[in-house]
Amino acid sequence: ARATGVVRGAAPGARPEAGVPLSRQSDRTPQPRAQTTFLRSNRDPRLDTVKAIRGHSAMGKIPAATALEVLRRSGSGSQITLVQFHQGYRQLCESVDVAYVQADGHKIFTLFDKDGNQVIDLLELLCGVLTLCQGTQEEKIQCVFKTFDTNQDGFISFQETITFLTAVFAVVLTPAVLSSMKEMNVQVSGARELAEVTAEQCFAGADTNVDGKLSMGEFNRWFFASDSGAFAGFASILD
Repeated sequence: ARATGVVRGAAPGARPEAGVPLSRQSDRTPQPRAQTTFLRSNRDPRLDTVKAIRGHSAMGKIPAATALEVLRRSGSGSQITLVQFHQGYRQLCESVDVAYVQADGHKIFTLFDKDGNQVIDLLELLCGVLTLCQGTQEEKIQCVFKTFDTNQDGFISFQETITFLTAVFAVVLTPAVLSSMKEMNVQVSGARELAEVTAEQCFAGADTNVDGKLSMGEFNRWFFASDSGAFAGFASILD
């Protein structure tokens, strides 16, 4: 694991004290390479379900940016109901000449609706689309930036990065994966905690001008680095 990180509670973009390992600045010290190993596991039933839906539904044939745009437009404000989702999904099926199957649409909605409240919010939609739809990793990262870069200035903040990674790990960090990580003495309580540590590592390595925000280029360089750590597990299911 990297030896440095961004200290929680410090000003945005602040660097950690020189020479102080991340483990002394935060009580949470998951080991990125161990995380990556388990997040890439093919033995987890929920991740198998994600891959199966991606393989046989229309979503696996549609670019992530297109699906995100159509489904957002089908909703009301920042939320999408089941009926609205089916309307958008039918439109997506027609766009790629795939038969609309209501049962498939329901499975996809259930997969996206992480908290089970019968509506899909923007984060749930974004994470689900990135998981199921077509596109290179770079194209999907662009979807993330366009979603979070609300003022269109080409940057996302540290907190926005945590918010996004929390949604990502809510899909990838299944109970089976968590259990396996704990057996390897990688202690992390859930998606939020892992997102915070990963964001710290990201900003420590990628925020080269220490301004507390990331450009597309900075985030890309970190994401595609060989030691990007836990987030590499998400990259493995984007392929």
